[in-house]
Amino acid sequence: MTRGEADTLGLAEAQGGGRFAELERLARYYDLRHGAYVEDLAFYRDLARGSHLVLELGCGTGRLLMPLADEGVAVLGVESSPAMLCRARSRLEGQEAADRVQLVRADLRRPVCRGASLALLALNTFNHFGHREEQVQVLEAARFSLSSGGRLVLDLPNPHLELERGVQGACVLEQVTDTDEGVLYEWSVTEVDRAAQRMRLRCVYDLARPDRIIRETCLAELYLFYRPELELLLERTAFAVEGVFGDYDGSDYEEGSPRMLAVARAV
Repeated sequence: MTRGEADTLGLAEAQGGGRFAELERLARYYDLRHGAYVEDLAFYRDLARGSHLVLELGCGTGRLLMPLADEGVAVLGVESSPAMLCRARSRLEGQEAADRVQLVRADLRRPVCRGASLALLALNTFNHFGHREEQVQVLEAARFSLSSGGRLVLDLPNPHLELERGVQGACVLEQVTDTDEGVLYEWSVTEVDRAAQRMRLRCVYDLARPDRIIRETCLAELYLFYRPELELLLERTAFAVEGVFGDYDGSDYEEGSPRMLAVARAV
């Protein structure tokens, strides 16, 4: 597989205009918060080892693409946002294993390939699909793209922790970063609807330039899955759940676990 970028049917706009627009705004700041996140790298590299094709659904700015390609496997990164893909492309430039990576702009609810050994939706990607119909569509598309026996990984926040957040509606300073344009202040405001299992997250970015302050905001709504419903969804879409883990070290999932990682096999 050679490196490149392809378009496929059902582009990002089909995923919903509002969500697509938020992704475009978020791309500018995404790597400042998540670009250096490495806690999950060993977990995914171990799973990818020995695969012939790894499919990352919602690859964002490409944080995981090179670590996966370094395992000697072909990697297909799928993303709906052109701005995210542009940054992923830049990240690949000059990398030794970049020729094993291909980028595809596509709607995650539609299949993009056949015969993948491993498919993954990392770091809350699946939570952005808040309606049952589209959740099923994403899982069915992943199942179509996998070979029989291929694995799917869903990396989700622990709903018990997120739904019990003590402070809601408060503006919290998350990070201060020096950039070429000025000092960037990142704030967040979180609201939780326990009955609907939804978390609304508003990120506010204040870029303090010498002459003025520029503010941008991004709004994301995450659906928070409980383990039983997630397992039922996977079984409904022809997956057999192999395990649900509470962190990247493979520990058992419990109420206080930092993450909820579901690993399932295509049947």
